[in-house]
Amino acid sequence: MTLTIRSLVAAAIVLIASQSGFAQTYNESGDATDLPGGQSVTDGTTTILGTNDVNDPDLYAFSWGGGILTMDAGGTDDFDPQLHLFESDGTGIAENDDGADGSNICGGFNCSEISLDLPGGVYLLAMTEFNNDALDAGGNPVFGFTNTFSDLNGNLIQAPEGNGPLAGWDGLGNGVGGAYTINFSSPVNAVPEPAGFGLLLLGMAALLRVRRK
Repeated sequence: MTLTIRSLVAAAIVLIASQSGFAQTYNESGDATDLPGGQSVTDGTTTILGTNDVNDPDLYAFSWGGGILTMDAGGTDDFDPQLHLFESDGTGIAENDDGADGSNICGGFNCSEISLDLPGGVYLLAMTEFNNDALDAGGNPVFGFTNTFSDLNGNLIQAPEGNGPLAGWDGLGNGVGGAYTINFSSPVNAVPEPAGFGLLLLGMAALLRVRRK
């Protein structure tokens, strides 16, 4: 086996490990910011643990390689969470209060779930107490209840209203806040993207065939 092939095999092993990976938990550091430019989760994160005051949103940034990503959020008995997903500039993508089908991590009113087919890129995910909603710079809701819900995986996911990007919150949360858990169905910041990984394996196979001739 030549040095080139050895190197490719070693690279493939590293990439396979990065794809399967070990589950990593990211713990909120201090108080996560409520606006873009705050905490970014580490590579390979599958779970976020944090705490949230009734009107103090927590916002996290993460990278995604592309494909279907499910984000489940569960709170303590006294904490009713809402999840809000944004583009990296704060433009709204989706919001969910209660996962409708009970298939998320705890079921009932104190769970939220967003499941979408997302292109590769950087995203923002906010956790708030129920009814603390995102606003743009003009005080207009980023998400709301005047547009049609889209039904994905049995959950009602609220589409954006078409207003500006996230600039603040309305501070109308109900409850007392508490501890929460956010689970990702696949590690976020995952690399490489499946297409790049497949190309590497094809290249290795071609080189191995050449060596056998």
